Amino acid sequence: MLVNTCPRCENKFYTAVTCADINCPYCGFLVKCTEHEARGSERHSIQKICALFESGEQVFAHTTDISESGVGITMEHEFPFYTGAIVNVKIDFFDIESDAQVVWVKKSGPTLAKAGLKFRRA
Repeated sequence: MLVNTCPRCENKFYTAVTCADINCPYCGFLVKCTEHEARGSERHSIQKICALFESGEQVFAHTTDISESGVGITMEHEFPFYTGAIVNVKIDFFDIESDAQVVWVKKSGPTLAKAGLKFRRA
């Protein structure tokens, strides 16, 4: 069984299918195969401040969840990096400093942005 989290309503649901487009059973949103949780490591819902750096630009965000393979974040303004960008993520609370790839970015309301970052392995 795979744990999926709907990007729209953020409810978790389970599926036995590894890669198929599935409608969220809570809100009906079509969760694409690429948005499924195929990370193989458990997510932990933790809200901490983090810093993102790219080409001399620094912005601050809040984590929403974290796993061994990546982190979900929210920002109270437009997300300044594009999908596919490589950024440096620093989360002091966990003593984490790692390069990460921006996997997805979503606008959530007029002033809130969400993004998923996948840690890059050295």
